[in-house]
Amino acid sequence: MQHYVGLRPIFVVEVMNEDSRSVLGDQDSTPNRHDVNVALSERYKQITDTVRKESSTIRTVFPCPNDVMSILVQAVADPRFFSNGV
Repeated sequence: MQHYVGLRPIFVVEVMNEDSRSVLGDQDSTPNRHDVNVALSERYKQITDTVRKESSTIRTVFPCPNDVMSILVQAVADPRFFSNGV
């Protein structure tokens, strides 16, 4: 279950880095508060849409979908979850 969740594209380092760049801009730029708010809102919507889609797949594939959803939600809420060896 943890392996499945860990392989979701939302947790791929390159995807997370791109998300950061799209919210904060390039390293050399100073982000504008309004642009950051808009970008964060867009990211949040994408994350919730992804979790909804994953939920549908998880409920179809796994015999204990609530356990897998718990892992997914924990990983979304705290990306350090997978960096701690889970």
